[in-house]
Amino acid sequence: MPNCAAIKQTVRIEDVIGRVVSLKRPGHWFVGRCPFHPYSHPNLVVWPKTGT
Repeated sequence: MPNCAAIKQTVRIEDVIGRVVSLKRPGHWFVGRCPFHPYSHPNLVVWPKTGT
């Protein structure tokens, strides 16, 4: 069974989050609307370089 580090190296975080949240790329990061908050503007940031 693969560990978390192996999964993080294999799967891009923006692909995983993009399954639930519509993401747009304004620069070196992605933004989208957080599914846990009722805000209408993008308030979720995904940093592919750091996997966060």
